Amino acid sequence: MLVTLQDYDENIYRWFNRFQSSLVLTRLFKAISHSGDGYLYLAIAVLAMFIDNANSKLFVASCALAYLIEVPSFILLKHFFKRNRPYVQLKGSYYAIEPADKFSLPSGHSAAAFLMFNLIAFYYPSFCFIAFIWAVLIGLSRVILGVHYLSDIIAGALLGSLCAISAILIINSM
Repeated sequence: MLVTLQDYDENIYRWFNRFQSSLVLTRLFKAISHSGDGYLYLAIAVLAMFIDNANSKLFVASCALAYLIEVPSFILLKHFFKRNRPYVQLKGSYYAIEPADKFSLPSGHSAAAFLMFNLIAFYYPSFCFIAFIWAVLIGLSRVILGVHYLSDIIAGALLGSLCAISAILIINSM
């Protein structure tokens, strides 16, 4: 019997989706998900501007360039793949938040979270572990809250990482 990636995605989604029966967990993961809406990234960049060292300026410039690459990329990819959100496709699934758009692949929240993780890891390695855990939790929250498959999260993480690495290479070669 051939098991497809979609089968794995659906099984993993259903396993995570069951956590919505806990109001406490749903509230926790909503808060985690909303921490990836973009406001915190802006706050981190503003905070970095007040730190007077060479990394701060490079970090902020890399953030700006990385997001200039990432945002249009994930929008184009969503419209290219046109993958329905799991709660639309799978009967008996639940979603706890209203997504900003119709399609799920790649996850924009995961792309942004892993973009920021990679930038923090490069410029401020002492915060690498915290940034990684935070990015992973944002990605998982999107599955638990019912708006993404795990493969959407992985694709978003790869996209965000590639955008961050590209920006780091460009900014540091100037």
